[in-house]
Amino acid sequence: MTNSLAKIRYQIKKFVIEFLNLKKFFISDVEDSLRIMMIHDTPKKDHYIYEKQIEFLLLNGWRPLDPKKFIEKKNKKKKIIGKNLVITFDDGLKSNKGLAEKFKNKFGIKSIFFVPYSFVNMKKTKDIKKFCLNKLNILKKKYYNLNLNFKDLKKLVLDGHVIGSHTINHLNLKNIVDIKQLKNEIAGSKRLLTKLTGKKINIFAFTFGTLNDIDKKSLKISLDNYDLIFSGIRGNNIKNNRILFRDEINGNYSKYMCQSLLSGNIDFLYSSERKKLLKMSQ
Repeated sequence: MTNSLAKIRYQIKKFVIEFLNLKKFFISDVEDSLRIMMIHDTPKKDHYIYEKQIEFLLLNGWRPLDPKKFIEKKNKKKKIIGKNLVITFDDGLKSNKGLAEKFKNKFGIKSIFFVPYSFVNMKKTKDIKKFCLNKLNILKKKYYNLNLNFKDLKKLVLDGHVIGSHTINHLNLKNIVDIKQLKNEIAGSKRLLTKLTGKKINIFAFTFGTLNDIDKKSLKISLDNYDLIFSGIRGNNIKNNRILFRDEINGNYSKYMCQSLLSGNIDFLYSSERKKLLKMSQ
C-alpha cells in the first residue's frame, strides 16, 4: 500500500471513530462475540471515565471473561457464546494497576497486563523518563514511580490477574534485522518474566500491534514461543485462532462509542489487515 493510500485509510478510520463518538449509535443485539479491550496509560483523573464505560457495557449485556478461563478456552478451542469481554493493559504503567484494582473491587473483573521487562525493571527516574518519552511517547510532569515494579507484578498475580510478555525493550519488532536480537526480545522476555513471577508466561502482545509493526519472521518466532498472540487490530475473536485482535479504548471515548466499537460497527475498516495477519501466520 502506498503512503497516500495509507493516509486516506487512516483519515477514513479517524472520521468514522470521531463520528461514533458524537452519536449515540450502537448495536445492542450482536451475535456471539469475544472482544478484547486494549488500554494504555490511565491517569487517575480518567479512572471514573473508564469505570463508567465498563458499567455501561455490563448494563448492555457484556460479560467479563476471567483471563485464565479465557486462555484455557482458547487453548482448548472451546466454543464461546454470548457477549464476552476481556480487558488488557499494555506497557507496564503503575496507573493501570490502580484502575485494574477498581475494576476488580467494583465489578469483579480481572485483567491481563502486557509488560516490557526492562521497563518494570527500571528504578532510576531518568531511565523511566527516557523510556516513556522514546518508547511509549508519554509526556508527564513527573516520572517518579511511574512504572510497575516486580513487587507490583507479584501482587497482581496473587490477585488473580495475568501477566503477559510485551518484549524486553518495547521495540518495533519489524525493524529488527538481527535474528538473535529479535528472538531475545520475543522469547527472552518470556524467560525473564516466568522466572520473576513464578508463572509460565504463555501469551504475547506485539508492541504497537499493526501490520506496520509485524512481519512474518517476528510472527513465527512469537507463535513458536507462545500459545496466544495479541495484535492491536480491531476485530472479533470468536473463531479459534491463536492470533487475537484487540479494540483500543481510551478516556476520550464516550460510553456509546465503546459499545459501538465492541459491537463491531467499524470492523469492516480492518478486514484487510485481519486477513493479511492471519495469512501471514500460515
